[in-house]
Amino acid sequence: MTDSKLLALLKTAQPQTALNQLYNEFPAIRSLVLKEGGDEEDAKDAFQESVWVLYQNCQKPDFQLSASIRTYLSAVSLNQWRKKKRNTKKEITKDEFPEREDRQVAAEETREQEAEMELLAEKILDSLGEPCSKVLKAYYYLKLSMREIAENLGYGSENSAKTQKYKCLERAKNLAKTLFKHSYSVLF
Repeated sequence: MTDSKLLALLKTAQPQTALNQLYNEFPAIRSLVLKEGGDEEDAKDAFQESVWVLYQNCQKPDFQLSASIRTYLSAVSLNQWRKKKRNTKKEITKDEFPEREDRQVAAEETREQEAEMELLAEKILDSLGEPCSKVLKAYYYLKLSMREIAENLGYGSENSAKTQKYKCLERAKNLAKTLFKHSYSVLF
């Protein structure tokens, strides 16, 4: 079954078929966790958590998977195992995990984090309303000078545009804090 079909099934009211299919990925995840110093139970726990995270993310309307399901499950499983290992004070040695795979997982995690941050930035800009989103997009995305922003958006002077940008940036920061608090409280 293709990744896109699995994701579509996970979004349905009865995702059991997709969940059953996901468990075919367990041997690969098991191998990774064992290489990291975990045992069979650790692998099962980490894998179960990664499936749950994928399922939860699939329920979000804006979720898009930028890698294969196997890569996603591997990254989440390893993160779960490493977190558990840190919390139980087990030693992690770099030699236990092949360096190339470690870099690939880290790169994938970075791409996922960047995508999430981009979505959050878009959500914040959309929530600010038209005047603020126009000013901030013009300054940060289009790299326009304050003089150009003042001319293009009809502000009386550069100083007026600067003042508006400052106010909008403060609103965006406050909104981001609120969203992060909400996201943090939902996760934990």
